[in-house]
Amino acid sequence: MNYNKSNRKELSQNFIKNPSIIRYILGVIDIPKNSLVLDIGVGEGIISQELDKLGHRVIGIEKDPELVENFKQNFPNIQILEQDFLKYNFPEEEFFIISNPPFSIFSQIIKKIIYKPNQNQ
Repeated sequence: MNYNKSNRKELSQNFIKNPSIIRYILGVIDIPKNSLVLDIGVGEGIISQELDKLGHRVIGIEKDPELVENFKQNFPNIQILEQDFLKYNFPEEEFFIISNPPFSIFSQIIKKIIYKPNQNQ
């Protein structure tokens, strides 16, 4: 990985290093194949990569431009948006969220998801 790791802990960014952890979690939750899945704060891309291998349509959402560039280089076939998730407009279709978000904004992310407006009203 070719990005600057010096500020990551300061920003409460902790990356999962072991893909077998993600494979185990994804095996337990059983998301239907070809589902749309949002990966909030893609980090090094391990979650997105495993979701892609399972045949899901992945949208990675990452605010950090260095991580976005690194992601694009390593996973050119997975969609990534350089954007603050807290300002992101949810897709119209049904979707799932799998994420290892920065701890510093975890409660804000949960509030956004819980209070998501019902687009079918």
